[in-house]
Parts: sequence; C-alpha cells; structure tokens
Amino acid sequence: MENNKSLLAKIKGLFSSKKEEAPAQPATASKPATKSKPAPPTDHAQQAPPEVRPIPTPKLARNDSTQHLEVVNQLIQAEDWAQIIAYLNSLHQYQMTPELYGYLSIAYNNSGEFVRALDTLALIPPAHRDYQWYYRAGYAYTLLALNNEDAETRTTLTQHAVAFLQYALSNSPDESINAHCQKMLGLLGVEQQ
Repeated sequence: MENNKSLLAKIKGLFSSKKEEAPAQPATASKPATKSKPAPPTDHAQQAPPEVRPIPTPKLARNDSTQHLEVVNQLIQAEDWAQIIAYLNSLHQYQMTPELYGYLSIAYNNSGEFVRALDTLALIPPAHRDYQWYYRAGYAYTLLALNNEDAETRTTLTQHAVAFLQYALSNSPDESINAHCQKMLGLLGVEQQ
C-alpha cells in the first residue's frame, strides 16, 4: 500500500511541478538585436506536386451584351445577314441573351433559313417570348408553308403560322408588325375580322 502511495505522490508531483523552460540561449554581442520580418506567405499550391496542384480557372469577362447589340445593330443597318449569323454564332453560349437569339432568328429568316430560325427561337426561354417572338416564328412558319409542296405538311405549317401570327397581332403595340402579320395571314388565305 505504501508503494501505491509513493507512486501516487510521484504522479501528483509530476503534474504540480513547474513546466520545463527552454534552455537559455547564449547572448551574442557581435550582432545587435533586429526586428525579425515575418516570412513571406508561401503559395502552398505551387509547392505541391504537379499531380495535386489545383487547375487555375481563367477569369471570365462579365456578360455585357451592349457591345454585341451595337455590333448587331450596325450589321442590321447594312442588312448583312450572313455577318450577323457569323458574328452571333462565334459568341459563347453564356454570352447570348434572349435579345441576341431574337436577332439571330431575324438573320436566319432573312437568309431563307427558316428551320434554323425556328430552332434559334426555341432557345429563348418561355418567360422571354413576347409578341416579337411570335411574329418571328409566324414569319418562318408562313414561308415554310408557302414553299412546301406536300399538302399535309403545308396544312400543318399553315396552322402553326396562323396561330403564331394571330397571337402576335392581338398582342403587338407595333403597327408595322401588325401590318406584316395581316399581310402574311392574307398570303395564307386567312380572312381578317
């Protein structure tokens, strides 16, 4: 039992004794004490082996469609539809806006590529489909219908064209679009009320 008490006393002594201090360093008289500068920050990613280094991601320019709209508007003034198609197709998808898709569909319609115009219009989210969207789609369907020789296909295309043009006509505040809608409906043989 005494051995246990002496062992307990030794353990308590270990925990209650002072902590060890670092040995004193000899003073050097030749060097004056200078303030130490903090070590420069290290780039740990660059010190890692190449197989575990993170891949740097390029900074993307923010999507500023105003510069693209300026270019497209200049090309529209020149009625250079091929250049509009080439320019807008050279942009990345994240740079395209519903408005730019709308201009691309106009360029396709004016180039006689009506199916591509419809495909482009389909890329515009439903929340952004206004009377102009329906007019552009109706225009493409009208010209597809007028140029189709198969009676069944022509009937289907005409039904789509009429539905889109009538929707655009009933929702458009733009008189020139309304006039174009009425003209196209007349070409399709639809009587206006």
